[in-house]
Amino acid sequence: MRESRTISGIRLERRDIERMIADDGVPTRLVDCDLEESDLSRLDVSGFSFERCVLIDADLSHAVATGTTWTSCRARKASMRGADLTDATFAGGDWNNGDWQRARLPGASFRGVKLTGCSFTDVRSIGTTFEDCLMQSAILSGMSFRKADLGRCDMSRADLRECDFRNARFGPGSSMAEAMIADARFDGADLRQADMSGHGISSLATLSGARISAQQAAMMVEAAGLKVG
Repeated sequence: MRESRTISGIRLERRDIERMIADDGVPTRLVDCDLEESDLSRLDVSGFSFERCVLIDADLSHAVATGTTWTSCRARKASMRGADLTDATFAGGDWNNGDWQRARLPGASFRGVKLTGCSFTDVRSIGTTFEDCLMQSAILSGMSFRKADLGRCDMSRADLRECDFRNARFGPGSSMAEAMIADARFDGADLRQADMSGHGISSLATLSGARISAQQAAMMVEAAGLKVG
């Protein structure tokens, strides 16, 4: 097995990544590299490691990126549309307003990642994990969070319609405040520590089967204009 290769502190273009891919069997670690607005669409970067790289407006649509790691990258408005990110790891970083539509995310993990305003429409998300992520105003409709531990995940004002939250647990710092939850499934979900502000009696049917606190229940009733006690 040939030793891994580390490249740091330089500007990279598509042709540079293609040359790295051509060196079969050499794991590649990119550190502090500038890939802003780069076209990496449809490339196979499986096993690559990106650390503190700039990927703002980069195009990775339909790329094959299985087993990749992305640590503290700046990637606002990056396109991961249709990319295969099976078993990829995202730790920290700014991916706000990105396009993840139709991406494949089985086994992928997100920890401490900014995902505000991202679109995750029609992604494959079985086994995907999120922890301590900012997901405000994100489009997450139809995603599966079944049995997930969503501590400190902020989904306020997000589109959560038709999501599967069965047996999920929302920990301290988590939020679904003012989120759209129509037709989502919450059987067995523990919402007692989540911020549920903005949800009233009209949300109770959707939340059927979930566990909420007495304080949350009172808040929902009061939001409908009723007085408790």
